[in-house]
Amino acid sequence: MSRSRLLDYGFARTFEELEILLLERQWPVELLEGDVHEINLRTALLAIDARGGTSATESDGSRTDEVYRWSRRDPRIRPFMGYGGHGKPSRPIVETNTNYTPPAARGSRSISYKVMKWTIDTNHFKDVLHHRIDHEDPSLWEVFDETEDDYYKQIRSEHKVAERRGRTTRYVWKIRSGGLANHLLDCEVYATAAAVMLQADHFADVASLRSRRQEEAARRVRERAVETRGPLAPIVDRSQSNRGPTRGPMRGPTRKWVDGKGWNRR
Repeated sequence: MSRSRLLDYGFARTFEELEILLLERQWPVELLEGDVHEINLRTALLAIDARGGTSATESDGSRTDEVYRWSRRDPRIRPFMGYGGHGKPSRPIVETNTNYTPPAARGSRSISYKVMKWTIDTNHFKDVLHHRIDHEDPSLWEVFDETEDDYYKQIRSEHKVAERRGRTTRYVWKIRSGGLANHLLDCEVYATAAAVMLQADHFADVASLRSRRQEEAARRVRERAVETRGPLAPIVDRSQSNRGPTRGPMRGPTRKWVDGKGWNRR
C-alpha cells in the first residue's frame, strides 16, 4: 500500500505562482555518508481542478478554459474533474482526449481545441484517503509538525451518508453541516489519484530504497579510497557501521514528522 507524506501546503493566486511553487521547486533529501551530489525530489505530476475557481473572462464563471490552456504548457500538468454523473463511473480514473469549445461572449464565436482531461471517481479516492488516515499503521498518512488545525478540519469536512435514488441506496461523501471549507481535502483526494496514475504502489518500499542508497554510498566511498590511497592500500568499509535510521525527504531542517493518528480527537 502506498503512503502519503505532506511536504507543504498553501494557496497560490496565479498559474505563475503554481509553476514556481510546484514545477520549479525541488525538495532536498537528507544525504548519507558517501553521497557526492545533492539529491532532490521534483514534482512528477501536478493535478489541478478544471472546474473550480471563478473567472472574470469566461461566461460560465469557471476557469476551465484557462486550466486547459495552461496544462498544454507542461506534460506534468493534468486537468482533473470529479465525476458528476449518477451511479458509479466505469473506472476510478478515466482519461479522455476531448475537443473542448470554450464559452463565447455574446456575438462572438469560440474556436475548439484538443486537450487531455482526467475524470476522477472522487467517492472512491475519498474512501482510499480516509482508509489511509484511519489505518492502524500511522506511517500511511503523515504530516509535518507545523501543520495547522485548519488543515485537519478541512480533511474532516465531509462525511459519508446514505443517498436514495428510487429503490437504490448508495453511500456518498457530503459536506458536513456548518459550511466547512473542503479545498485542502480536494487537494489530498487529487494527490491520492495522482499517486495511482504514477503507479506509486509499485515503487520500492522505504527500507529497500534506503538499502540501495547505502550500498551505492558505500561503493562511492570505496572508489574514492582507491583513488586516494592506491589500489593496493587496505580499505576499511565503515559505511555499514551502526547508526540511527535515516529519514526521508524533509520539509525543512527543523521539521519533525507526525503521523495522522489522534489528531481528530484534539
